[in-house]
Amino acid sequence: MLQNVINSIIDAEDKAEVIVKDATQQAKDNYMKAKTESEKMVKDNSKQLKAEYRGLLDEANKLADLEYDKIIKSGEVSAKELLESSDQKINDAAKYIAGRLLEKYGNS
Repeated sequence: MLQNVINSIIDAEDKAEVIVKDATQQAKDNYMKAKTESEKMVKDNSKQLKAEYRGLLDEANKLADLEYDKIIKSGEVSAKELLESSDQKINDAAKYIAGRLLEKYGNS
């Protein structure tokens, strides 16, 4: 009877040792699987973020180009107006000087 109890305890210890080994191995496997999946998720998210960043950068460059074109066109218009205004002022000044010279020296 005592021998049966001892044998039962030894069998239970053996089974417990197997259960602990299996649980340890399963925990290691689960850890490696979770680690691999998390690394894949990080890599995938990184690729997605880079793609979104490139898209935003392209959009920002397009908007910047449009604004640049508007500024250049506005500058060209302002320059043309300034040139026309300057031409008119030069013509007015030339007429004034010519008139003054004619008044002063007349038909000499």
